[in-house]
Amino acid sequence: MIGEQLPPNHIDYTGPGDFQQQHPEYRCLSPEGHRTRHLSQAFAAVRVRYLELFREWVEQYQADGVCIVFCRCWPYVLFERPVVDSFLQAYGVAMGDLDYFDERVLAHRATFLTQLLRETRQMLDEAGRQQGRHLRTSYVIPAEDYGSTPVPDLGLFTHLKIHAMDVETWVHDGLVDDLVVHVQDVGDPAGNKATGTLRTYVELAQHTKTQVHADL
Repeated sequence: MIGEQLPPNHIDYTGPGDFQQQHPEYRCLSPEGHRTRHLSQAFAAVRVRYLELFREWVEQYQADGVCIVFCRCWPYVLFERPVVDSFLQAYGVAMGDLDYFDERVLAHRATFLTQLLRETRQMLDEAGRQQGRHLRTSYVIPAEDYGSTPVPDLGLFTHLKIHAMDVETWVHDGLVDDLVVHVQDVGDPAGNKATGTLRTYVELAQHTKTQVHADL
């Protein structure tokens, strides 16, 4: 899910690929309308492009499923036209008139990334039936926010919500088989801090098909 590195950090940096470079109109937009350095999942054409890549992995190369790393280049949806227009239709108020961290805004933005995962699950089910096996989804998420900007406390998974990741829906709706929690700050040698961090996700996944894994 990586976007462009600006400036590039090594001499042979080739960027995220031609699709992003050829379609600046599909980039995430700041509230002021400025383009960011990565693609937005609010555009159907972007999701189609990802699905084409995912399908290639499992059909041509016989991969066991799809793994997406969500630890870089967030948020995956911001203030693009499909987001703004659909929010106005749903709520009767402009997103730009609300607080950036308004829970309605965050929840609405997250639906577009969740849609990518729904479409991915559907594609994997179709390919899996043809191959006679279950193709898994593995999603790597950050356990904590790496940023320095103060954010309000919105309860569990605040750092994911503000970046358009609705991990609760992913788990409850069966969209993720393997939830890989990337713990950057492991803490003490005994791992007590990491254990506490992971417990939240283990409890979320109880009585569901999702298996939680630690990436320390």
